[in-house]
Amino acid sequence: MTNNRSIECGGDFGDFVTLGEMDILWLTDPRKFPGYSLILPSVSIANIGQLAVDILIFSLPTEQIAVVHHSALLPIAGCGAYNDTDSGLTTSADLHVCHELKLLILQIRAPTAKGKRQEFVEALNKFIQDVLPSSETSIVWVLAGCQAANRGDAQLSGRPLRFYHLPQISDLTNLIKLRSLGPPALEEFINDRGEMEPFLPGAGLTKKLLDSCSLPCIALLMFVDEGENTVDAMTLASYCHAAVSESKPDDVTKMKWRVPPSWKNMFGAPAPSSIFL
Repeated sequence: MTNNRSIECGGDFGDFVTLGEMDILWLTDPRKFPGYSLILPSVSIANIGQLAVDILIFSLPTEQIAVVHHSALLPIAGCGAYNDTDSGLTTSADLHVCHELKLLILQIRAPTAKGKRQEFVEALNKFIQDVLPSSETSIVWVLAGCQAANRGDAQLSGRPLRFYHLPQISDLTNLIKLRSLGPPALEEFINDRGEMEPFLPGAGLTKKLLDSCSLPCIALLMFVDEGENTVDAMTLASYCHAAVSESKPDDVTKMKWRVPPSWKNMFGAPAPSSIFL
């Protein structure tokens, strides 16, 4: 079902290029994807967006096509996230493609350095403009969490999933499809200046990404708290997948997601029974 490809240490590293301020290690061609859409997480509370992206990458027929880095991203390196049997390398950000659904999926694992948020968002937008040439069908989907403890009164009951977008894209086909799946739009509240705006506590770069993106951009958000949020991540992945595919509303809860092997140590080993009386 999957065709994930890792970077092999000591092997052929592909072509390294600098695109704007982004450093890209391309592992394959082509490098432009007209008509494709992009899914990426905002590093946010409970890492819910990143968990959902992990699920999509591991469960869909994807292939890693690039390693992405920017000086604003904190550097990380680790074992392969989607294959625990070889010497694959995981870094701060990597790009995958799913040709079946015409999707690019950018996993971002690291937060930005202090004071570097806007710099990273601007560089990311230039990268998106290059790999996704202008197309009526291209959309950027941002997956993120919002702090459940900061919900307004109107948000305390019902489904903890919301979507948010700028008003000028309200007639998009994918947005109409998303509405038919049932999640409500994110409520707006009056700010200190007397203006209506979304309240996105804990959602990281979500608002900056939507305000800056050159393509239509939709955020899918879950109200969560820190803790074991794998079920929430699967819900977020299910609605995102349904919005970008031919799925029907009844199919949303029927997706059979695969758990990446990197999740097995996410919460550590169980507490030893000897500590209990």
